[in-house]
Amino acid sequence: MFEVYDTLKRLVEIAQPSGFEQPQAKLLAELAAPYVDEVYTDTLGNVICHKKGPGKKIMVPAHMDVIGFIVIHIDDEGFLRFAPLGGHSPVNLINTPVIFENGVRGCICPDCTADLNTPYLGGLRIDSLYIDIGAADKAEAERMVKPGMAARFDFPCEKAAGGNIITPYADDLIACVTLLMAMERAKKTKNDMYYVFTVQEERGLRGARVAARHIAPDVGIAVDVGVCSDLPGENKGTSKTHAGGGALICVKNGGYISNLPVRDRIRELADAHKIPWQDEIMSAGSTDSAAIQTSRGGVQVGGVSVPNRYAHSPNSVFNIEDAENVAKLITVIAETEF
Repeated sequence: MFEVYDTLKRLVEIAQPSGFEQPQAKLLAELAAPYVDEVYTDTLGNVICHKKGPGKKIMVPAHMDVIGFIVIHIDDEGFLRFAPLGGHSPVNLINTPVIFENGVRGCICPDCTADLNTPYLGGLRIDSLYIDIGAADKAEAERMVKPGMAARFDFPCEKAAGGNIITPYADDLIACVTLLMAMERAKKTKNDMYYVFTVQEERGLRGARVAARHIAPDVGIAVDVGVCSDLPGENKGTSKTHAGGGALICVKNGGYISNLPVRDRIRELADAHKIPWQDEIMSAGSTDSAAIQTSRGGVQVGGVSVPNRYAHSPNSVFNIEDAENVAKLITVIAETEF
């Protein structure tokens, strides 16, 4: 039986950034295979898990790529300049440990010329940062790392107080876990379910766009993480949401507005099965549903998310019960005529 923490920990330990998702793709395909009718990988690398049913064709994606870094240049002193893979706030990266795909470890550091006295480091830029792998010079660094190699955050997945988990890459590996849990739990699907672990979401929703054209779903429901507003200070740009408050059901974000029939049906199913939920209304951010909605002649979409603190940082916080509730909701969607 899939457990939230144990399954997430396995994924976090092997995950690679956008464009380099093969390790987590292989593991997810293996884990999903016993619970669906077929698993296959498309040309772009999406892992598509099809569980046949008589009803509507429903595509439920969760992106398996994570944010990271790619080396673009090694200077004479052996320091690595890099470009971001996905969205990063430079202030989150100072003194952050990273690990490369070949196991080489390093730390992100700011240039001596970076203005670290700027209030809240608001003037810091990605190109003012470099990765130190401890090399003495360029020759030694090039024996360890090559331009074009990817790195990711080097932090563990840990249990915390209050039923919470602190981890890198809750976005969106926890959603991948909820899909696995839903596949395992759905005994008899009323709908024709396509659970999709998508690639390159952090690089413009590319995987979902390709998969939606291929699958041609009747409905799309992306599973992702959403923003918590239960933090110190005033949180603008999002509805009142909190960790432990239940699954988020999307009303609107920066990429799409949920189609009302889909949003309302998800709410009905949550209420009927006593699954706690919260409205998700955000001014920014998006999910794979945005790509699905505008595919072909248009697709009716909605979204379900796990409330999450500190997304796109080295460590995020989410509540295990919220992930369980998202898994329950996706299971109900599969088992009930939509």
